[in-house]
Amino acid sequence: MALQSSGSISASQIRTEFQGSGTWRINAHYRAGARVPESVANINIPTSGEISFSDFYGAANQVTLDNAATPLVVNGINSLKEIIVSDYISSGGTLVISSGWWVWSDNTNVAAMTIDIPCTIINDGNIIGRGGDGGGAVQSVNGGPAIKVNPGVTNVTITNSAGSYIAGGGGGGGGAGGGGAGGGNGSRAGRYDGLVPGYSPNGGSLGQPGGSGNLGPSAGGVPSGGGAGGGGGNDADPRPTWGGYHGGGGGGRVLPGTGGAGGANSVGNRGGDGGSANNPGSNGWGGGGGGWAAQGGNNGGTGGAAIDGSVTSLTNNGTIWGSIGTNLATVATPTMINGNPSLQEIIVSDFINSGETLFVPSDWWIWSDNISVAAMTVDIPCTIINNGKVIGKGGRGGDTSVAENGGPAIKINSSISNVTILNETGAFIAGGGGGGAERTQTDGTSAGGGGAGGGAGGTADGPVGATGGTVGAVGGTNFGGVTAAGAGGAGGGQGGGRILPGVAGSLSTSGFSNATDGGGGGNPGGDGAEELLGATTYTIGAGGGGWGAAGGGPGTGALNSTTGGSGGAAINDSGNTYTLSNSGTIYGTT
Repeated sequence: MALQSSGSISASQIRTEFQGSGTWRINAHYRAGARVPESVANINIPTSGEISFSDFYGAANQVTLDNAATPLVVNGINSLKEIIVSDYISSGGTLVISSGWWVWSDNTNVAAMTIDIPCTIINDGNIIGRGGDGGGAVQSVNGGPAIKVNPGVTNVTITNSAGSYIAGGGGGGGGAGGGGAGGGNGSRAGRYDGLVPGYSPNGGSLGQPGGSGNLGPSAGGVPSGGGAGGGGGNDADPRPTWGGYHGGGGGGRVLPGTGGAGGANSVGNRGGDGGSANNPGSNGWGGGGGGWAAQGGNNGGTGGAAIDGSVTSLTNNGTIWGSIGTNLATVATPTMINGNPSLQEIIVSDFINSGETLFVPSDWWIWSDNISVAAMTVDIPCTIINNGKVIGKGGRGGDTSVAENGGPAIKINSSISNVTILNETGAFIAGGGGGGAERTQTDGTSAGGGGAGGGAGGTADGPVGATGGTVGAVGGTNFGGVTAAGAGGAGGGQGGGRILPGVAGSLSTSGFSNATDGGGGGNPGGDGAEELLGATTYTIGAGGGGWGAAGGGPGTGALNSTTGGSGGAAINDSGNTYTLSNSGTIYGTT
C-alpha cells in the first residue's frame, strides 16, 4: 500500500513499505536502488544526493495501475490496452493490476500485457487476449494471448488473485463462423450474387456481448453474439434468388461469459453455438466461436495462450484459461498431415531456454519416423505441458530380419535434471509398437505386421510389406500367395497405423481368425499361426504391437524361434530422476 500523500511520515512507515531490515538509514532508500523501485509513484524520491522524509509522499514498493496510469474507461470499466510492463516499473519491481481493472488487447498478434523485464505481477483484475475472427471468405483466426513474456526474460513471478482472470482469446469459428471470446468479429456474409452485401458483426467491447450475425434476406434465425464465443452462421438459403451464407455473431468480452446461439435458415440448417466460459465452439453449418482460450467449431481457430512464455513462479487463486509457457503454435510452423499440425523429431532447446516451459497444443502431433530417435528429445532442464500427442515410431515386422523394437516418444538426455512432464486430460504420450515376428513353416515364411506408430509390415516369400500409416491414418495392407503378413498394431492393416488410441488391424475380413490381430491401444500383437482356409493352408505372421506394446511371437509349431519387437518407451529417462504428472493417456514404460 502506498504511503500517505501528506502529513507526518515516520521512519518505521518507510521501513515497513519497503521491507527494510537491520539498521535503518534513509540514504539506503534512493529511487532505483536496492529497495525503492523506479516507478511513477516514486518519481519524487531522488536517485542520489539530498533526500528527506517528505520525498516519500505517495511512494510505494508495489506499483498499482490505479496510481500509475490514467485508465481508458469503457462501459464504466477502468482499462488499459496492450501494455508493456517496463512503462510502469523497473527491472525487479512489482506491478499490481487493480481490482476491477481490465488489461486487454484488440489484436490477436499482440498480448494484453507484454512482460519485457524481470518482475512480479499481482493480478487483482482481468487480463484478456483478443478473440479470433470467424471464417467465411477467409480462414478463421486463432485467439491471441493474454500475457506474453518476451524471450530471454527471466525471474518473472505472477500471482493471480481470487476472483481474477487471465484468459486467452477464443478461436474464431470455421466456415460462416462466430467470433471467439475476447471480441472476435463474426464472419462476413451476404447474397452470392453480391447485390445484398453482408457485414462482419463486431466483437463486444469490454463487459459486453458481441453483435448478432446478419440475417440477410433469409427468413431464418439470426446467429447471436455471445458474452463468450459468438454463434455460428447458418447455411445457404435454398432460394436461388437469395442464396448466401449468413454471418456468425461476434464474440463478447464478458467473464466468464455465455456463448451465443447459432442461427438457422428457412429450412432449419443451423450454425453451431458459441462456447461459454472456456468451452469450445460447436460444429454446425458455421462453427460457433470458441469460449475463452478454446477452439472455434468446424475446425476453427485455436484458443490463445493465457501466458505465452516462461515464468519462474506462478500462483493461481483465481481463474486461468489458456496454455501456460512457450506455445509451439507461436514459435514453430507445423507441417499439415491429413489436417493435423505436426512436427517431426524435435529438440526442446530449439524452442525454449533452460528452466522454461514448453506447451504442446491440443491438436498437434509430435512424431518420429525413426525408431532410434525420439519424437521429442529433452536436452535441458524444463517443464513440458502436453495437451497434444507425442508418439514414437513403430517397429517393422519381422521377415528375414528380426522384428524391430518400437521407438520412444520422449527421451531425456543423460545427466539432465529438473525435468517436469505434465500430460494433460485428453493428451497422449505413446511409444511405438514392436513389430510382429515372422513365422516359418515348411511351406514358407510369413512376415510380421508393423507396430503402432507407422511400423511397416515385413517382406517374405511373396508380397512386399505394407507401409505404415502417416499421422492420423491407418497402415497399408498387402496379401498374397500362401502366406499372410500379420496385422498391424493400433489402427493398422499389415502396416502399423498412427491413430490414437487406435483399433487393432485384423485379418478376419479375409476369412482368417483373430489369432494374429495387431494390438489395439496399448495391447500386444497376436502370435503367428497356421490356418486352413478352404483347401489352402496359410502361414500367418504375428501381429504388430499396439502403442508401447510388444509385437506377437511366431506362435506354437513355428520352425523359427525369433520374437516380436518390444514396445517403445513413452519416456526414456536415461537414468535421470524427473517428475511426471499424468491426467491423460500414456502407452509404454516411463
